[in-house]
Amino acid sequence: MIRIGVVGCGMIAYAHTMAYEEDERVKLVAFCDKDESKAKEFAQKLDANFYIDHEEMSRESLDGISICTPPSTHMKIAKTFLSKQTDVLCEKPLAISASEGNEMIKTAAENNALLLTAFKYRFFDETEKTKELISQGEIGKVITFRNMFGGEVNAAEKWLSKGDISGGGVLMDNGVHSVDLIRFLFGEVKEIMAKNTISVQDIDVEDSARLLLRMKSGSVGTVNLSWSVPHPSPYYLEVYGSENSILVGWNGLYLYDKDKEEWTETGKSSGEKKAFQKEISHFVDCIEEKETPAASGEDGLKALEIIEAAYRSEREGNWVRV
Repeated sequence: MIRIGVVGCGMIAYAHTMAYEEDERVKLVAFCDKDESKAKEFAQKLDANFYIDHEEMSRESLDGISICTPPSTHMKIAKTFLSKQTDVLCEKPLAISASEGNEMIKTAAENNALLLTAFKYRFFDETEKTKELISQGEIGKVITFRNMFGGEVNAAEKWLSKGDISGGGVLMDNGVHSVDLIRFLFGEVKEIMAKNTISVQDIDVEDSARLLLRMKSGSVGTVNLSWSVPHPSPYYLEVYGSENSILVGWNGLYLYDKDKEEWTETGKSSGEKKAFQKEISHFVDCIEEKETPAASGEDGLKALEIIEAAYRSEREGNWVRV
């Protein structure tokens, strides 16, 4: 059995834990949270041990862990376990800065341990299908794209609004998902500009932002992010090519039928639950086989570097090369 621990017992830990429970290869043996009652709640349901100190938990015999704590804690926790050759799946963002992300990657390499970043959108069925359609040339050359991640989040009541804990606002929280999805589908970002970064809510970090991107492939795109819109677009990704176009929504994937002059459903959305299951299953595969991660620590670092470039662009008012 693959022995797994979870550090951080908040909301995202439920998703990780449920996915681990679906995998017959896994035994959940330890949970850790600075709030003992939260760690105990998870542990008692699964007959596991619980801790309030991750250093103490690291003395357990573990094959891998999920880090589900706020970003400011990621580096310290990851380095503790990586130094003991325990493989790590770290929730996004990988860290609160690229320099911290680099430290995590260095520790993983020095100890022959795996470091993965939890970029769930790589595991959505519709994302994989979109990549396949693009690779097969179904839409020709990608000309432009638009990504939108939005919704209502009362950030003032969460650590998300505290920059020293989160590393930033919606750009750091959702923006890393956006730029990773873009890299996964369209290749590397050449330049980025942040526009209209604002805070609608009474918080110290941005809750809404717009990014402009120039890709090394020659395509261009936009990203719209917000914690303050009650009715975001039903499509989180639009891709427009020289031959055809794709809409990717929360209910499925649509390809434009030029003959019928209408959008045709090409695939169903897998939803978050299945995406988490695929992500966790892949992590377990990596532990067993030491295979190349689909979303590595390096991918998490690249997302951080792009978002740091976006913040620099906002400050300077210019395009910033990545």
